Amino acid sequence: MPIISTEIARDDYAIHLVRIFDDILERYGDTGGRFEKWCESITDRLQSDSHANYQEGLENLGKILGYHAYRPRYGTATDCLWRGVFGNSREVVTFEAKIEHKASQEISASDIGQAHNQLSRALTEYGTQGYTVRGTIVTHLNLLARDAEASIGPIRIFAKQDIFALWERVRLVLSLYRDRWSLHDIPARMAAAQTIRAKLPATGWLMRAI
Repeated sequence: MPIISTEIARDDYAIHLVRIFDDILERYGDTGGRFEKWCESITDRLQSDSHANYQEGLENLGKILGYHAYRPRYGTATDCLWRGVFGNSREVVTFEAKIEHKASQEISASDIGQAHNQLSRALTEYGTQGYTVRGTIVTHLNLLARDAEASIGPIRIFAKQDIFALWERVRLVLSLYRDRWSLHDIPARMAAAQTIRAKLPATGWLMRAI
């Protein structure tokens, strides 16, 4: 029984992700150019140097990955927050985007402090509800100022290119699913899901990656 329960728990995320893929294909179609135009719009946002465009790209990617992703509007808010419940796994990730090109080529202590504040706020809001909460910075910068290195703590830094690579991987798997997917043929959908099953991560993959 514990083995079966573990396998079901591992599949919670994959099952949810396939449903998200179904919703996307029902909206953008399994033929024609709407799907590719939609994909290119996300590609453009995740490669953008515009802060607002990049925020939107993060939000889009989070939704595609099955999270409730949004850009909080209150003052000093995190740039994007992903929240998901997959079986017994409750997850929250805050993203602070530092993608604008400026004179400084280092992540500053102020940047780290901002990410800490956003993590703290998310912990206060979601930690008591059983969520695992993680705080991140996404950036093209690859250097940490000395005082920033000393204060980084639990904040994790992701390269902007790594987030883009994640999107490219998702786009590939979604496209493979689309190749065999059918709007009206449910057995075809099930067969299509089976072809990508081994490519879908287990529940908790993002928390492990962070």
